[in-house]
Amino acid sequence: VCPHHDCAMNPIACLGDLASASLLCCPICFRRLELAGVVPNVAETVVRLGTMFKSPTWRPVCHRELRILERWGLISRAQLQEATTVDLT
Repeated sequence: VCPHHDCAMNPIACLGDLASASLLCCPICFRRLELAGVVPNVAETVVRLGTMFKSPTWRPVCHRELRILERWGLISRAQLQEATTVDLT
């Protein structure tokens, strides 16, 4: 169990937990996974996740994760705005 609230490594006990759970591990857990050999290249993996989260399929449900990646400096503010713009037409 990770002590950080926004981490995919925390257990999910009910649907409420699932709805509030992050799809990203925290930096500490990413490092743990790297040291264990599960994730060979954390930087590359996080960039690939960011690309996936910005895709039209994932964009509607990944606002929180995109903001986290922006805070970590892996995507720009412009990319974040682009990702959260919703076309209602």
